[in-house]
Amino acid sequence: MPHLVSRAHTWLGLGALLVGTLLASGTAHAVVLEDTGLADPAPLVCPVPPRPTARPTPTTPTPPPPQPEPDDTADADLWPLPVPDLTSVDAVAAMPVPQALRIALWGDSHTAAGFLSEGLIQGLGYTPDEVDSGFIPASFGLAGVRLPVRKVCVGPGWGRTHAFRTKAAGAVLPPSLVQGKTTESGGYLWLDFRTTARPQGLAALDVPFSPPDALRVNNTVLAVSLNGAPERVVSLDRSADRLLELRSANGIQTVQLRLISGELAIDGLLPHHTTPPKLLLDTFGIPGATARGWEVVDPTAFTMLAAPDAQTGGESQASRPPRSGYDLLLLAYGTNEGSDTGYDSAKYAASLRTGLRNLRTAYPQAACMLLGPTDRGVPVRQAAASGTAKRSTQPPRPPPLHPLHYSRIHRSISEVQKRVGAEFGCRFWDWQSFMGGPGGARRWLAQNPPLMAPDLIHLTVQGYRVSGQRLGALLRGR
Repeated sequence: MPHLVSRAHTWLGLGALLVGTLLASGTAHAVVLEDTGLADPAPLVCPVPPRPTARPTPTTPTPPPPQPEPDDTADADLWPLPVPDLTSVDAVAAMPVPQALRIALWGDSHTAAGFLSEGLIQGLGYTPDEVDSGFIPASFGLAGVRLPVRKVCVGPGWGRTHAFRTKAAGAVLPPSLVQGKTTESGGYLWLDFRTTARPQGLAALDVPFSPPDALRVNNTVLAVSLNGAPERVVSLDRSADRLLELRSANGIQTVQLRLISGELAIDGLLPHHTTPPKLLLDTFGIPGATARGWEVVDPTAFTMLAAPDAQTGGESQASRPPRSGYDLLLLAYGTNEGSDTGYDSAKYAASLRTGLRNLRTAYPQAACMLLGPTDRGVPVRQAAASGTAKRSTQPPRPPPLHPLHYSRIHRSISEVQKRVGAEFGCRFWDWQSFMGGPGGARRWLAQNPPLMAPDLIHLTVQGYRVSGQRLGALLRGR
């Protein structure tokens, strides 16, 4: 079986990866802020936002009683596959590969909380203290996303630009496909980098950002505090700056940014690690995301910085991270596409094909794998008698969905991903088949402990970890 990763890099440096949106020439100018601060600053405590003014609760008409749905065990053909043995090899052929050193995982809510990544790390044979992030996406304050930091505090006015929600093609965004942004004076971003894996924080931190919009403002003024030190004012010039470099003799434990004037669009965070990790795993999951983000993004905007020595006037490579790409690309989409009432396999294939073409433009040499959608079920709603409901005044309810409605759509999406992915040299892992095929969601819900959430859409923490372990084992050839 051909290897997914044809070669393994032997030097990680400090292990950080630059993925900022830079000038077309690839040149980036940096603003360097050096401060000492406290050696062990107090943990961050997020400010308590003011309570919103109470509003009267709007009245809503009484909904009609729910209609009974068909018994999802009535038809013998509904559940053709046995309950899977989670310790056995699943239906997907093993794909042995050398352990990749740099992995990027894009996806939807199935990946956003990081539980799939935790299982993947274990399946690949690493311990948590051997793995860290090369790039932290700008998903600050986004519900359902767990970033590799100890604490995040996001102030008023912070928002995000997502590729999958962008209407026009050619969106200039970082490869994480999300950018954090604020234009509100006083909008703040606080971060504590002291995690269990890195209790001393970071050696240094780079903050790639997009320049201010020339139509609105010529420069951006920030107040920055490192490790609890007094704020220092930093001006980011529109014409030159692309990178804010934060340095401290005590390392970087906490960073507090506050916008004074202008606008700030952060592409992400580039950590410099005190101990080089053995594996860099960047998780770019966004709840609600679809693969359409890759269809509309401009992959040529992923311009990398020049070699570290050329950037720093001879600074040794021992103190700077390498600027290079990934060894393995993992894409986990399909659930949100399957929720589209107008899903069409031909249109989905065309969209995916454009997205993978952009992916390959950005990363032509990396190994690639598509993770098909999980199985999804239709919850059974209990019929409720109501002698007072005036059903004649209510609009008719749509007919109940077949118990395998979403399972069948996910089967189609998986088939499209496998076929189209092969056109671009991307392998395919059939997550739905690992769950037992169509109908597997209910079987996973019945496991003890449950591996499926009651909504029959999301997995439990254990379900994600089991899936990640299996995927990692496959990548190792086990």
